Amino acid sequence: MTTITRLDLNPILLQHIQRFFSAARTAVETSMKKDALSGGVAALVGNVIWAGSGFCSADRAEEHQKAYTGALISSLGDRFIAANDDELEQQALRALGALEKQLLKNYDPLLERIFERLQAHGLLGLSPGELNVAVWCALFPGFDYYSSQAELIDALGELVQGTRVAA
Repeated sequence: MTTITRLDLNPILLQHIQRFFSAARTAVETSMKKDALSGGVAALVGNVIWAGSGFCSADRAEEHQKAYTGALISSLGDRFIAANDDELEQQALRALGALEKQLLKNYDPLLERIFERLQAHGLLGLSPGELNVAVWCALFPGFDYYSSQAELIDALGELVQGTRVAA
């Protein structure tokens, strides 16, 4: 059984971060339609903030603040976002970019937390495919792992349109 090190985990984690945010941007760009309500975008952004609150926070107080902020945006954000589809799309893309930057700004502690979580659950000896899923689930709790980028974009597109709710 091969044991994974932090150095081995690094490219997997970076790939998942890039893959998620690339898919989220594509979902926003392709799913924004005149009949799509802003609630789906608010739900996506709110869910991403909430899911990342444990990884993008300097301390427990900030983590709790981000978790509650994400929940509020998911639930009430559509009432406060402009009705203009183009403006809404740009707001969503800017919010996703800011979240990605925040996640990458705290990358080293994030890598350490994911490594420790995998280690605590005895998951460092998994096959490459199983490790991909475990890292994804630790990084984006509530968002299913899809091996296909097209499936991930479709699932995130459903969140944007408000026809799917994150687990």
